[in-house]
Amino acid sequence: NKWKYMGELEYSFKKKKEHPNEFPIHSLRLHYENDIYQYGQNYLYTNKDNLFISLKRQEDDKIGYVRKAELTYTKEFHNHFSFNVTLRNRTDISSKFIPFERTQTIDGVTTSTFVRDVTRSEVELGLRYAPKEKFIQKKWDRNSVTPEHPVFTLSHKVGFKGILGSEFNYHHTEFGFYKRFWFSAFGYTDCIIKAGKVWNQVPYPMLIIPNANLSYTIQRESYSLMNAMEFFNDEYASWDLTYNMNGLIFNRIPLIKKLNLREVISFRGMYGHLSEKNRPDPLNTGVLYKFPYENYEQHYLGTMPYMEVGVGIANIFKVLRVDYVHRLTYRDLPGIQKWGIRIELGVQF
Repeated sequence: NKWKYMGELEYSFKKKKEHPNEFPIHSLRLHYENDIYQYGQNYLYTNKDNLFISLKRQEDDKIGYVRKAELTYTKEFHNHFSFNVTLRNRTDISSKFIPFERTQTIDGVTTSTFVRDVTRSEVELGLRYAPKEKFIQKKWDRNSVTPEHPVFTLSHKVGFKGILGSEFNYHHTEFGFYKRFWFSAFGYTDCIIKAGKVWNQVPYPMLIIPNANLSYTIQRESYSLMNAMEFFNDEYASWDLTYNMNGLIFNRIPLIKKLNLREVISFRGMYGHLSEKNRPDPLNTGVLYKFPYENYEQHYLGTMPYMEVGVGIANIFKVLRVDYVHRLTYRDLPGIQKWGIRIELGVQF
């Protein structure tokens, strides 16, 4: 029973010929939104209102609200280096599912206080370098078509306490690497490596929460068998490896060969850590929020990384991929799925 809305206005310093995202972009964009926010679910390669994403494998109740205003300056160069600078003010608003609760003990008496929202004002600098990158230009978007060349990304956020209601000073750094490795007749592997760190003490809505994929679709850079908000981190390193065997096995089976099927193996995982300064406060000093769980110790990654593996068949009827996914670690936690079937629609060449 709340209005949700988003508006965006962009001014281009470079005259466009046909499309908004023509290379190279040189623009100033103003963005404002007031919407629900699904913690631990960031679908990076599709819209969050996609029909297939709306079909969930479990109850999707890790939901609060977000109100966000951003002003972003973007500059791309012909050598495929680009940078952007974003001024952002964001307010996370609690809900009955995602409460913000502080506990404080004074003279042996512990009291709880529920906080309506938490606000942050920050500046983000993002760098990207993708040598020899080429695109397929669509009406509102574009896709890279040269994955054999590496792509490097680096971003850093700085939060400022006291500006537009911001409550915290903090630093947050992220690094990313993507490349496709070809193995001649043996297919290719898409490799995505990422790492990040929150350097200061912050409440749990500002920690690093891994991307959980609650849908039945295959999504890159997300975990098919992880629950939303299952783990909290303030530093992490992750990998997403997908090996397309290009018919290495099926092409040697006479009848199967005519179907032109393709074998796929995927392996995803994350090392993570939550430092003592960002764990729920055992002394109840009233600085951090309680996690929205009773047994919060189960939501820390230990020395063992989270890992899941998938095996699948692609190019079914030229458009369909079906994977069997198996969870390798943290299999004894309550309410988790140990295996599942996931699908993807897309034309392969």
